[in-house]
Amino acid sequence: MLAAFLRKVYRGFDTSDDIEPAMWREVLRIVNSATVEGLADAGTPPTHEADFYAALRHSNEVFAAFKVHNMGRLMASKLFGADGKLKPFNKWAEEVEPITSHHVGAWLRTEYDTALIRAHNAADWRRFERDKDVMPNLRWMPTTSPTPESSHRAFWERRLTLPVDDPFWNRHHPGDRWNCKCSLEQTDDPATPELKGEFDGERPQRGLENNTGRDGHTRISRTRAPSATFTVRPTSRTGSSAASPTAKRTATTARTSTAASTGRKARMTLPRPLLQKRTK
Repeated sequence: MLAAFLRKVYRGFDTSDDIEPAMWREVLRIVNSATVEGLADAGTPPTHEADFYAALRHSNEVFAAFKVHNMGRLMASKLFGADGKLKPFNKWAEEVEPITSHHVGAWLRTEYDTALIRAHNAADWRRFERDKDVMPNLRWMPTTSPTPESSHRAFWERRLTLPVDDPFWNRHHPGDRWNCKCSLEQTDDPATPELKGEFDGERPQRGLENNTGRDGHTRISRTRAPSATFTVRPTSRTGSSAASPTAKRTATTARTSTAASTGRKARMTLPRPLLQKRTK
């Protein structure tokens, strides 16, 4: 897949305005797999919430488009030497190897893990909303990471507890840092709103500012926007999208699109290899 993408860019594919469909579908497949794994791992994944699943999937489609577009644009920028001549393919492929290893190597692994975590957190959030009449508050719980970073430590050490509807959760939540493994616990214990001021200086990492459980967006894209976007058709029986990037759309529209803008009902379905793995 990557070799074919490299050759297509080298042969003149317009990376400034277009998104290469095959690479886009492969990145989308990987991110969708992470999302459905996170939803399946949740204790009580949401059911009968077509709009929520459609928003998650559309968010993944937008993210995959931004990722593939940015990778292709960076690779194309190295096609020509200082003399203005096209570089030999092998020389160019060697020069862009750091770009490909960054985008589809370790960084894609991190993005997969983060998508899984945020989908799980989103499923938890839908449960919090359903049960808030009985247990109205949420408490920040410690990370399960064997090597935790310090950013969220004060949240659980201070036993921060706030109502489900508190605006604080729009700005601060588990999953607002890459590979964060904190969680929230629903409780009827008293809230501690007096602690909120202690965390005013804390900021989510770039691209993870939103609460996925509330808006269905797995992440916020920050790379330069492609002008190409998608014609989306329903998910196939295999769980892979049949969509392809074709029509024009602005960056603002791409970032703010929701399930309603897709014009269709959708549901996240387990890709067959993942389904087979989980049912053994």
